[in-house]
Amino acid sequence: MSDLRVEAIGFPGYYCAVYRRDGIPDRLLDGADGRPEQFPSAWAAVQAGKAALVQRRDADAPFVGADPLGVETWLADRDAAIAAERHKVFGPDQPRDRGGRTFVVERRRRR
Repeated sequence: MSDLRVEAIGFPGYYCAVYRRDGIPDRLLDGADGRPEQFPSAWAAVQAGKAALVQRRDADAPFVGADPLGVETWLADRDAAIAAERHKVFGPDQPRDRGGRTFVVERRRRR
């Protein structure tokens, strides 16, 4: 899990939400005008900081990629591996799938 923390810093008359992570400078939650947002209580500041963090993660999600976990790649590789195994076992005459039922096509030599 991430070591990112959301805390409140108290000033005379208001509080600000701050993001803290070990090894990097602290970062205040900025408002729409670019100045730090001010809150009447520490609880409100922490809750607003957590909500903004969740919204930012949701906004960043489309930029991760279409397949962030690699599921589509894994499925394609799996299908290719299954097709290669079928070709190896059955040769060019592979089982045919029709309407949800699998028919195995066999060729026998006549004597």
